[in-house]
Amino acid sequence: MKYDWMDDYAPHERLMCFMVAELAGDEDDDRTEQLSKALGYTHSTTLNRWLDGRSKIPLKHLTGIAKFFNQDVLDLLPLWVMQDQPEDSGLYLAARRIPTSSEFPLINVARNIYLNTLAFLDDDLDEEDEDEDFDDAEDDDED
Repeated sequence: MKYDWMDDYAPHERLMCFMVAELAGDEDDDRTEQLSKALGYTHSTTLNRWLDGRSKIPLKHLTGIAKFFNQDVLDLLPLWVMQDQPEDSGLYLAARRIPTSSEFPLINVARNIYLNTLAFLDDDLDEEDEDEDFDDAEDDDED
């Protein structure tokens, strides 16, 4: 998920801005009501307080919000961290380093390449060891 426009907003407002943007264009407020119900609320009052910045979005709802908007929860985690701890940039950077599920296939490919390279290098080292053993045996024959 990449929303460069969010950089224009204060760090503590970015999760709220993400949700407002995702819900934009919903004149009937149907999606707001649907999201409220998906999170276990009977009315959208609490959600509206989140969207206008009157209250913080609880961590316990982050997974539900991510599912509703078809996002990886790990993409939203840094936004939540900045909402909750806007002064702690180190915590934000740590949250951004967690690989998302969309990155796992790439990580697996990189690991396979790395492991195959190690296996290839290990095979080369084994061959060198065999050559050295053979040379030692020839020296013994000469004595």
